[in-house]
Amino acid sequence: MPVTRKELFVVDPNEFVARRDELARELRVRGDKTEAAAVKKLRRPSVALWALNVVATDRVDVAQRLLGTADAARAAQRALLEGADADGFRNALTERREAIAQVLGVAGDVIACSARSRETSTRDVEDALNAIVTSPESCVLFGDAELTTLSAGATDTTDLFAGMPALAGADTVRVRPPVPTPGPPAAPRVEPAPATDSRPSPRRVEARAAVERDRHDLEHADRELADAGVALAKAERQLVAAQREADRAIEGRARATEQLAGAAEQHAGAVKNRARRREHLARTRDLEARLE
Repeated sequence: MPVTRKELFVVDPNEFVARRDELARELRVRGDKTEAAAVKKLRRPSVALWALNVVATDRVDVAQRLLGTADAARAAQRALLEGADADGFRNALTERREAIAQVLGVAGDVIACSARSRETSTRDVEDALNAIVTSPESCVLFGDAELTTLSAGATDTTDLFAGMPALAGADTVRVRPPVPTPGPPAAPRVEPAPATDSRPSPRRVEARAAVERDRHDLEHADRELADAGVALAKAERQLVAAQREADRAIEGRARATEQLAGAAEQHAGAVKNRARRREHLARTRDLEARLE
């Protein structure tokens, strides 16, 4: 029996084309040619996207946590750009990163259960997740468990990190436009340039040189932005590690304080007990002396 369109997205990629064509034929038999054509156009998802569709279908709680942290990170970024404190943005990124790690682990289990190598697909799944969380369109597809491709243009270019790839292709923004070649003169020039001189004009040479300089500057800016992103991510990891270390130190101090209080109480009890023993010894000696 053919699968439904919804079920098609969680069919094993090795069976996707056959099941898709089967569903398209069934729809044509029913007379739904429009839906049949739409189904026929569906592309087979990669193993990584298929695994994420399975996660979104079978582990709705895990998928919804990721989508929630993605929305929160975008909101925190907007607040940061409007002057809010950076702690909120850092916390949102940390929560989003933890949610990505959780989905990555569940997707790895899905891949392993399909007799595929978890290690081979882990990087593809991680790349897909990093693209999804910065794209509202892809987040919707993930939430619906209908991922087949990830559109390069779907990424939210306002994202501080997702914007790095987009900048590489935006060199025309900073490049000065070339000087247009003068059109034919309205009247013959008194001293026309030789027709055989095909060399570019000095202004065109200067414009081309400016284009190259601006392109070089943009590439340098892209590298600096990428380095800054890496440094920020590293600093966040160090901050998390330091916070964990600080938490452990606080817990250790609390335990030591409790032990100290217990030891002090034990010492006070020992002092009182010793005093009672000394008093008892004194009374015993006094009694002994009177008996003599």
